[in-house]
Amino acid sequence: MYGHEYRLAPEHPFPAPLDDCVSAAAHVLKNGADWGIDVTKVGVGGMSAGGNLAAATALRLLDDQYRHLPRLRYQVLAVPVLQGLFRDLPSYSQCEPFAKALISPNEKATFVLAYAGLDISPSTVRQVLEGRHVRPATRARMAKYVSGVQVKASSHKELTGEEVEVNESLADAYERVFLNPLASPLFAEEDQLKQVPAAVVVMSQYDPLRDEALLYVRRLQHAGVPVTHHLIPNGHHISLLVRDEGPGSEACRLAYETIFQRCGGGPLAMGLFSGVSLIFAVCVAGLAFYLYTPLPSDIDQPGIARAMCAMNKMLGLVERMCFGLFCDYKNEFRRKQAVASMLLPVTKLDSDPDLKVTNEVYDGVKVRVYRPVRAPVPTPAVMYFHGGGWCWGAVDTEDSFARLLAKEAQLVVISVEYRLAPEYPFPAPLDDCVTATQHVLTHSLDLRIDPKRVGVAGLSAGGNLAAAVALRMQDFPFRSLPRLRFQVLLMPGLQGLDFDLPSYRDNDPATGHMLSRDVVAKYVLAYAGLEFTPSVVRQVALNQHVTSDTRAKLSKFLEQAVLETATVGSKGKRKKAGRSHGVNVTLAKLAEQLPPSAVIMSQYDVLRDEALLYVHSLQQAGVPVVSHLVNRGHHLAILGASDQDNSNGGRKAYLTVLQFIRKMVEDV
Repeated sequence: MYGHEYRLAPEHPFPAPLDDCVSAAAHVLKNGADWGIDVTKVGVGGMSAGGNLAAATALRLLDDQYRHLPRLRYQVLAVPVLQGLFRDLPSYSQCEPFAKALISPNEKATFVLAYAGLDISPSTVRQVLEGRHVRPATRARMAKYVSGVQVKASSHKELTGEEVEVNESLADAYERVFLNPLASPLFAEEDQLKQVPAAVVVMSQYDPLRDEALLYVRRLQHAGVPVTHHLIPNGHHISLLVRDEGPGSEACRLAYETIFQRCGGGPLAMGLFSGVSLIFAVCVAGLAFYLYTPLPSDIDQPGIARAMCAMNKMLGLVERMCFGLFCDYKNEFRRKQAVASMLLPVTKLDSDPDLKVTNEVYDGVKVRVYRPVRAPVPTPAVMYFHGGGWCWGAVDTEDSFARLLAKEAQLVVISVEYRLAPEYPFPAPLDDCVTATQHVLTHSLDLRIDPKRVGVAGLSAGGNLAAAVALRMQDFPFRSLPRLRFQVLLMPGLQGLDFDLPSYRDNDPATGHMLSRDVVAKYVLAYAGLEFTPSVVRQVALNQHVTSDTRAKLSKFLEQAVLETATVGSKGKRKKAGRSHGVNVTLAKLAEQLPPSAVIMSQYDVLRDEALLYVHSLQQAGVPVVSHLVNRGHHLAILGASDQDNSNGGRKAYLTVLQFIRKMVEDV
C-alpha cells in the first residue's frame, strides 16, 4: 500500500494534485515489478477529495500516453467528491443539519473554489451557494448526469421568480475546471467509463456527498463496469475512520469487508486498516488534549470561549508548521479568513422578511446595508465596522449581529467591507470606513437616512476604526457634514504602545489563546505595515518597540488616568488591577467634540484596560459616556447577544448598547 503526499490547493490548484497522483500511479505500474509487486493487481483508492483523485486517476490513465502500462485492477472510492456543479442535490439539504460539523455546503464550496484556484472569500462562497457561479444553460446541458434525482429548488430564480444574476467571470473560470471530467468524474463520457476498472464505492447515509456517489454508481453500472457499493446506515462523512467504536461500527466493518473482498485483501490488509484506525483515534485524542484550554471557572459563555481558543490554537499550530516549511508568514491571515468562511454559516440576503439586505458600493467601498422594512423614513443609521485585528474578517463574519441590531434597534446598519492589512496597512482600512461614512452623511436623503441620527460602531479592531472615524470626522474637510450622533465601541483595541497593562498581565495566561498580547502585537504590526515575524512580534509584546522619549512624550494623555480598580473578582469583591501608564494613542486635542459614547469591555479580555482608560479620558473631556464591564466576560462576549437568556453577560451588554442607541436616536 502506497500513501501519496500530493501537492495541495490553493497554493497548487487543479490539475497539480491530480498530476502528482497520476505520476505516482504510473511510476508504480511501470516499475512495480522490480519491487516485487504484481502490477496486474494494482488499484487506486481514496477518501473524500482523495476519492475524487482516485476516480480521476483511473480516467487519466486511459490516455494514450499511458496505454503501454498495465491496466488498473480496481478503484476504491470512499465517500467521494465527484462533481462541483450541482450544489442542490437532496443529500445536501437532508444532511446539512446533521453533518455541518464534518462537511457542510459552505465547506465544500470553499474546497472546490480553492481546488479550482479561485477566490475563497465569504462573498464568493455565497455566490456559489446561491448558484451564481454556473450559467442556467450549463446546468440544463449537464442535467442529464443527475437525471432521476430530484434537485431541490434553491437558485435565486427558482425561489423568487427573478432571473439569476450570474457572475460571468466566476462562471467562466469555474465551468472551465468543473465541467472537466478529471475534476468532476461524474461528468465523464460513457465511452470513457466503459474502460475504467471495477469499482467499490462506499457512501454514508448522513453525508452531503451521498447522492453524487449514488449517481456515479448508476453511471458505472449503465456503462457495464462491475461495481460493488455499500451505504453505511446512520453513517457520517468520516465513519470509516472511526469504525472501532460507536453505533456505526458494524456497518463500517461490513464496508471494509466489501472493499477487501473486491480488492483481494486478506487478514494482513485488514489488520493494516485496523492499525490506521487506531493511529487516527490516538491522533484525534492527542489533538483534543492539545486544543483543550483551561479557562477561569466562572467565565461567562464557556462554550464560545473554548471554541475560539481551540480555533486559534489550531491556526497557531498550522502557522508554526508553515514557518518550518519556510512558507510566507503573511499568509496566516488569509488562512484564518479561509477557516472563517468554512466555519460560519452563509445566510442568504433575503432570508429575513423583516429586513431588506443589499450589497452596495459607496464611492468605491463595498458595504452591506440592513434596512428594517417597517422602520419609519428617514431612518436612523449606524456605520458598523467588523473585527478581526484589521487583518481578517468580513461583513459575513458579523452578519448575524448586524441583523439583530438592525431589527431590534429599528435602524439601518451599514456594515463596511474595508480593505485588510497586511496587504493594505494603515490608513487604508480607516480611509475606507471614513469614505463610506462620508458618503452616507452626504447622500442621506437619497438613502432615506436621517443625517442627524447617524452613529458609528465596531467590535475589537472595528471598535478602533469606529473611534478613529469619530476623530477623523472632526477634521476640516468634514466640518460641513452633519456631526455623528453617537459612537459604540465593543471590546475595542485602542492603543499599540503598552503591552504590559494589568489586563494583559491578568488575562494573557487565562484567556490568551482567545486573544493574547502576542496576537495583538502581531495585528498592530501588520496594521502598521511592518514585519510581523515571531521575533519582531515578541519584541513588541515585551514593550521593546517604543523609545523612552516617545513614551514620555505621550504620557501626557494619561496624567489623570491611572488604573486603580478595573475588574470585579469572581467572588464579587473589587480586585486591584495595579497601576500603569499605558498610553491611549487614539486620543486627540479635539476629544471634547466627540459624540456621546458607549464603551463595552470584558473582565477576562486583554483589551479591557485600554477601554477603561479611554472611558476615563472621554469623561475628563466632558464627553457623555455609558460604560459597561461584562463581569466574567471574554473578548467575544457580545456575540452572545442573540441569547434570550438575560442572565447571559453578553446579552446584558448588548441590552445596554440597545438602550443607549435608542436614547440617542430618540433624543434628537
